[in-house]
Amino acid sequence: VNYLNEELVNGNVVLQNNKLYFFLKDIMQDYYYISYPYQDYIKTLASSDYSKLLEFVKDSIDEVIKNDDIKKEKMTVEYNGKNKKVNKLTYKIRNEELNKMINYFTKLLKGDKKLYKSIASSLKISEKKLDSEINSLNSLFEKDKDKLLFEYDVYYYGFNKIFRYDLKVADLGVTMSYQENNNNFVIKLFTDEKDIIKLVVKGDKEKYSYELTIDDIINNQTYTITGTYTNDNLVINYDKNKVDIKSNTVEKDGTYTNNNSITLLDDDDKVTIDLTTTYYFNEKVNFNNTKAISTADITEEDYKLMIENFMNTKLYEVLSSFEKIINLPEEFNTKILEESN
Repeated sequence: VNYLNEELVNGNVVLQNNKLYFFLKDIMQDYYYISYPYQDYIKTLASSDYSKLLEFVKDSIDEVIKNDDIKKEKMTVEYNGKNKKVNKLTYKIRNEELNKMINYFTKLLKGDKKLYKSIASSLKISEKKLDSEINSLNSLFEKDKDKLLFEYDVYYYGFNKIFRYDLKVADLGVTMSYQENNNNFVIKLFTDEKDIIKLVVKGDKEKYSYELTIDDIINNQTYTITGTYTNDNLVINYDKNKVDIKSNTVEKDGTYTNNNSITLLDDDDKVTIDLTTTYYFNEKVNFNNTKAISTADITEEDYKLMIENFMNTKLYEVLSSFEKIINLPEEFNTKILEESN
């Protein structure tokens, strides 16, 4: 990462032998590593297996859900700023329905021995262990059959023009909702009493505006963040502060260069920082992994030295220049200094 043609950060990340090694120039003395079994993560089921699983899920839902179980009603809701008469379909999922779905899905799964074996292999467990895990999952929903788990609502008008989906989690009393209208959409997380999180996005393919409202129930405060977004520009407004980020990425021969111009503003100050970040993929890095140190073995002296090194870098100098704009607490620098002594 460069700032005004000066290097801010230079680091390496290496994946080797199910470990992730990392190093930051001028801050760390050696490579450090954590266990990272990436070889297991990237070992996945074949695409044909996923297709079969999705097919089994659909068949299990179709097997359990019948038209008579779906409640239909006419109602009036707010849509596009106006009251609109619509239809609402509601399906309630109780322990009994979920248990039936799982049992039918298990039946289909066990009927495909090749797929069943493939799933056990990808999970690194035996087929017998997989049987046990599935049976345990089934047992969770066998008792209290009438207990309501989820309520799923679909809203539509005209000839099946669906515009809103709601999923209510019964135990939490919280509903997740998605509503769309052309290029505009609203995502909400709410209770019967109030909205907890609400994101409203409006615009077209070239430019979007957004408003994010968060209700802090614990501290009884509401936070509102607004702004705009295009392919190369993000603007964030919060209270009297504004962040304007312009960026573009250039790719050449496997190297990605991301250019960013970040402007921070409040009533009194305006600071602009231009950053260039370059990513080199699959580049050979010379390092001796036998000298690398596990993060679990970092000593207090190592930690203090890294803090001291960090405070002598250009990166720290640049971050400090933003202190007034981003309102870092006064104790921030004091705490770092105390820990480095």
